Amino acid sequence: MRFYLHGDYTKSYRGYLQDLVVAAGGIVLQRKPVSRDQQKLLDDSSDLLIVYSFENQDRAKSKAETKAADRRQADAQALACASGGRVVSSAWVIDSIAACNLQPL
Repeated sequence: MRFYLHGDYTKSYRGYLQDLVVAAGGIVLQRKPVSRDQQKLLDDSSDLLIVYSFENQDRAKSKAETKAADRRQADAQALACASGGRVVSSAWVIDSIAACNLQPL
């Protein structure tokens, strides 16, 4: 599976997430995925997951923080639609790795 970490992450969180994905056998893309039409030319059949940041999920959120989180998810969804991938949160990635099994989307 290929993963693209979309959006802003704290440097340490991004590093830990990349390390976890690689340790679990995934590939972390360093560039934005190409559009769906160009991807057909590449003949790459591995799954693409666009990961948006879901840091600090346990603390209470203000309206501004909730709005920013919704915007991050919407931006990731737009990229996923354009590239033929699926959108997931960083929490989903961590939960899947912890369970040693892909969790339901």
